[in-house]
Amino acid sequence: MKITSSTHFDNQYIKIVKKKPGVKTLLEGTIMLLGESMRAPSLSVHKLSGRLNGYWAFSLAHDLRVIFEWKNDKITLVNIGTHDEIYR
Repeated sequence: MKITSSTHFDNQYIKIVKKKPGVKTLLEGTIMLLGESMRAPSLSVHKLSGRLNGYWAFSLAHDLRVIFEWKNDKITLVNIGTHDEIYR
């Protein structure tokens, strides 16, 4: 499955990696897994509702979430941050 990222995601990702350098390796592995199987239990992929209806999310680490859009077998990473940052 093709995976791309939005400019907003890229900007947030840069900020997070500066604070937590280990996130880079974790995200790379998680994105590979997402591309292979969105159903992998370790990802905890779930559909969002409310103002984020139409988007999906997965856990990157205990305190980090990634929001993405999934259309026509293409995943676009939209946002990354803590639960409070991305769901407020």
